Amino acid sequence: MIATAGNAQVVLNWTKSSGATGYEIHRGSSSGSLSKRADVGDVATYTATGLSNGTTYYFAIKAKNASGSSAVSSSVSATPIAP
Repeated sequence: MIATAGNAQVVLNWTKSSGATGYEIHRGSSSGSLSKRADVGDVATYTATGLSNGTTYYFAIKAKNASGSSAVSSSVSATPIAP
């Protein structure tokens, strides 16, 4: 997964998993404090908005399908910045 910071937002992009029908987005203030923030469909991008510029956020995802969900991915971090 790649995290790209913008103004009060972070855009996440990832490679879709074979067999996945959706994804869970997890976010936290450290890699050890992630919690579920959103469910998205069969997509490969998500934009987290309403974030504080200058604050570092950590993100990870889980792939989901009818059988359950995967383990949480490795986390990535990004710090939104004002233009």
